[in-house]
Formats: sequence, structure tokens, C-alpha cells
Amino acid sequence: MYNQASLFPDITATARRELRRKDTHRLYIDIRQEYKRMNDIKKNGVKLYSQEYILATLSRKFYRSPKTIENIVFFRV
Repeated sequence: MYNQASLFPDITATARRELRRKDTHRLYIDIRQEYKRMNDIKKNGVKLYSQEYILATLSRKFYRSPKTIENIVFFRV
């Protein structure tokens, strides 16, 4: 995996930090959308997946711990 500093050697530290913030923000949005999608799935009016299952699945998909995913989903970060 490439480091952003090696890809863009001529940009400032502030610009690199801003790029990382945008990437992080996009990651958080993707995690929240996927959580909402899985949480809204119902079969015969009953939720198909439990919250623990959703958090475990998202933690495997996004390479974060279930606690981190929970903090992102519930806007604790």
C-alpha cells in the first residue's frame, strides 16, 4: 500500500491531513449506510439480523473492531 506522502510529495502536511479527513469521513458514511441497509432488512415484519450480527459483519468487512463500528454508527466519534 502506498503512503500519501510518497504519492504526493509536493503537497503540504495540512493538505495531506485534509485528504485523510475526507477519506475517514467517506469511510464513516459507508459504514453507516451499510449498517442502515442491513438493519432495515425484514422478513415477515421481523428484523432479519441482530445488532451484534450486523456489527460483527461490518467489522470484518471494514477491518475495524465491533466496538469501533458501534462508535461510528452511533456518532460517538
